[in-house]
Amino acid sequence: MAIYDIPLAIVCVQISDELANYEYLIAMDRDIGGFDEKNPMKDLVKFAADKSSAILTAERKRLADLHGQCSRFPVAGKTQQTLQVIDATTGILTAIRDRL
Repeated sequence: MAIYDIPLAIVCVQISDELANYEYLIAMDRDIGGFDEKNPMKDLVKFAADKSSAILTAERKRLADLHGQCSRFPVAGKTQQTLQVIDATTGILTAIRDRL
């Protein structure tokens, strides 16, 4: 592992830990379908989706800045891949939230 990979790896672990806190609540989305509109579980899933999206949006901004600064180094490819994953995940979270 190159020296420039270490901060990116630490950031990924931190993001993963934060998002794991909301993963269980978001996974409940598939079980909520049959409940009425006033189900409090829907609010919990919306909360988890909103918080996860906020984390991803903040990290995306930071990684986009890093990508611009490191475009000449091999880490640029990794940050670009990470940005694509963040964009896809944010889209999924938005779809889940909109459906609720």
